[in-house]
Amino acid sequence: MRLLTKIWLSTSVAMTVLFVATGWIVSQHMVSQTEQQLREEVATSMQAYRSLWRERAQALKTLSAQIAAAPQVRAAFGTADAATIADTSGELLRSLERHLGERGLLVVTDPQGKVIVRLTKGKDAGVPAVMTFIEPARRKFPEPQSGFAVMDEDL
Repeated sequence: MRLLTKIWLSTSVAMTVLFVATGWIVSQHMVSQTEQQLREEVATSMQAYRSLWRERAQALKTLSAQIAAAPQVRAAFGTADAATIADTSGELLRSLERHLGERGLLVVTDPQGKVIVRLTKGKDAGVPAVMTFIEPARRKFPEPQSGFAVMDEDL
């Protein structure tokens, strides 16, 4: 091979390796920067959702305390009659519409988690007859518990 061809070939190989290495470094840097930005954005979003969740939980805790102290609620539970509890709960649900938005759910259970009354506003929430998530909350009663459940493919 001629000297010029050898120089040209070695230069071409060296330039190709240099471009591949530079491209790989740039690509790794872009991926790491994008990943870092995505992590920061997710962390910020999660912080906002946690804050909203805490605010909503506090509002529901206050609302729950007001409901429990209401004389008509205490009187309805004193009767132990499901129809009376349902009527009082229906009135309560209508009075709470501004807190519930488009869809709302009010469930009254016995201490074992068996549903006494289920009232929904908007789409039927598909509440099961026995709610298994009641038991952990019952152990910590009267403190309200925070969490979520999937009912009829809705969170």
